[in-house]
Amino acid sequence: MDNVKILMMMRLPEPPITGGEIYYIKLRNHLKNHFSSVENISWQMKPYKGPITYLMESILMNFTLLRHIRGMDSKTIILEDMDDSQDLFIFNAITRAIRRLLRKEIYIVPVIQLRESDLIKNRLLRSLKLLEESIFFQLVGRHCCQ
Repeated sequence: MDNVKILMMMRLPEPPITGGEIYYIKLRNHLKNHFSSVENISWQMKPYKGPITYLMESILMNFTLLRHIRGMDSKTIILEDMDDSQDLFIFNAITRAIRRLLRKEIYIVPVIQLRESDLIKNRLLRSLKLLEESIFFQLVGRHCCQ
């Protein structure tokens, strides 16, 4: 397992506050005990200031994260918090394209703590969240086991 690189795309504040954050820190520590290369990339989106600002900041953050693609070895597993999937859309799309072009074994694995769509009361918002989740699962799972 030494030739596998684990890239955790998760926000891990120190100290952890929520149960999910505690879980992710325990997961990271467990992986570090079993793999020689485990890297965590944590980021924080700025407070929401409207759709245009959010979109621009998200695009900028995605391009900043792309610098990590250079360091991906032929076998890389990217663990990604499902809640951040919309923030990583460009990163994921380019990662999948590079995987196909360079024929690298790069897998994006979603880590899911809670499906938020079940908690949303508004039918339209729930439908939109379900659509987002289904797109994410289809894109991630399409090449996961090939």
